[in-house]
This record gives sequence, C-alpha cells and structure tokens, in this order.
Amino acid sequence: MFGESNRRVGAEGKEINRPTFRTPATFDRLRRLKPTAEAHLTLEELMKAIEESDPSDWNYIQRPVFAQDIQHVSGGGHPVPWVEIEEHSSLLVFRKDLRISIAMGLRHSTEFLEDWAQKFPDKHATSTWVDFRYNGVPVLRELTVHVDGARAALPPPRIGTMEISERQSNIWQLIDAQDGVVWYGIDPQKHCG
Repeated sequence: MFGESNRRVGAEGKEINRPTFRTPATFDRLRRLKPTAEAHLTLEELMKAIEESDPSDWNYIQRPVFAQDIQHVSGGGHPVPWVEIEEHSSLLVFRKDLRISIAMGLRHSTEFLEDWAQKFPDKHATSTWVDFRYNGVPVLRELTVHVDGARAALPPPRIGTMEISERQSNIWQLIDAQDGVVWYGIDPQKHCG
C-alpha cells in the first residue's frame, strides 16, 4: 500500500526503491474532507445559480476547452474512413463554485432554417449547443441559434410560440455578455414577433 513502505523486490531478487506517492499524512487530510450538503445540487438549483449570477462571476476561456465530439466517419465516395473532431469554442467557469461551467459553440447546424430565424435582415442563421455542466459533466444541453448573420445568439422559442422563458432570457443575456454577442434592442421575451 502507498505510504507504508517504498521498498520492493524485483524479479531478480534485487531491492527496488520506488517513490512513495502518498504519505499517511496525505490520507489523513483526504479523510478529513467530508462532503457537505452543497455537494448535492439539483438541476433546478444549478440553473438558478447560473440565472442569478452576474457576468463578472464568470471566467471566460476560449478554445481549446477540451469538450469534444469525436466521430469515426466513412463513405461519401471516400475510400478511407476518417475521424472528425469538433469541440465547444468557449467555456464559462463560475468563480463562486468551480464545479459549475457552461461550454458553448459545439456545432449543431450550419443552416438553421426555421421561419422565426429568417425574420432578420440577414437571413443566414446557424445553431450551436450550449452545455450546462456540473463537475465537468454535461447535465443539460440547450440549442443556441445565431441569427442575422451571427449578430445575435438566441435560444429557440417554445414550439408553436414566439416566446422564451424569463430564465432563458436571463441566461442567454449572461452568455452573450461573455461571448461578445449582443441582443441589440431585441425584446428577449418576444424576440421573433
């Protein structure tokens, strides 16, 4: 066991000195770290913490953020299969609780063609994923639509309406404040009406 002894005997009967990786004092420190009630966070609590945060509460990190989608692809007239790697382009890390992060920019579609997204002066719209993460694990994935030639990034409205929730409005304004995209006068509650 680590920490008890660093003496080992090799195959030829010779003594091998290996470094001790963890000392008994290290194990004592680890045992004293007890999980707190805060370690059990619901999805609702996570989203509320994000919604109520301020842009200054976040650390913005640009590519590479190591949140990748790797796919083995073959066909399409190519004789040799290949690997495609895509990743989120940026990451927000919550300074008040480093377990909470938001990964942004993983491509969904290069041509987003829903009617509401075509109502802007520049009709070109694309979409990317936003992953809300806890301890580095995605716990909720939402779509962001980049409209008006990527001049604004918006959550898609509820199906059959042109409305988004107040929470979506607050969170997307927070994301946009970090990512350099602005709402530029769009009413976030009814952005497509």
